[in-house]
Amino acid sequence: MTYPLRLVGDKVTVRDFRVEDVDDMQRVFGDDRVTKWLSFDSRDRSETQARIEGAIKSAQLSPRTEFYLAVTECDEGRAIGFVRLVRSGSQGEDIGCAIAADEWGRGYSTDAHVVLLDFAFGSLGLEKVSGWIPADKAKRINSLAEGGSLARLGFTTDRVVRRHEFINGAWRDCNLNSVSAADWSHRRRT
Repeated sequence: MTYPLRLVGDKVTVRDFRVEDVDDMQRVFGDDRVTKWLSFDSRDRSETQARIEGAIKSAQLSPRTEFYLAVTECDEGRAIGFVRLVRSGSQGEDIGCAIAADEWGRGYSTDAHVVLLDFAFGSLGLEKVSGWIPADKAKRINSLAEGGSLARLGFTTDRVVRRHEFINGAWRDCNLNSVSAADWSHRRRT
């Protein structure tokens, strides 16, 4: 696998983290509006730096089992978020994404998902990619409904799991969802 990884979409470039991304990523990791829905609480700058440095080290391992990548606008300016793909089984991966709150509503998360799903089902040859959404995050759950952004990518609900993630001091029920390689291929052709 080539390091550093760089994948280009319509609105974003997804690439391996760099040390200089720490301050930009603090807008994601240190913002309660963003971390409210993630599996970790808001972090201070030193914790953000440790996570970015860890992602850089992990990216250079062989075999690579985690793709924890910066999301930037296509001009590759500052990092505006992250997307993550982590090995979860023999033919599947778990996906997650977070974008800085002041960048919401611009389609960056959807485009980052498209870029990473193309990579997962193409270059990596995966059979399935899964994700989870806190059941009380109504807007994101609605994205799985017909016509929603995740539904348009082929994601469907597999099941709801009670007390699946511990988020900001409380256990949350989560919607587990996935897209298969066949569904992704069909969606990309239409």
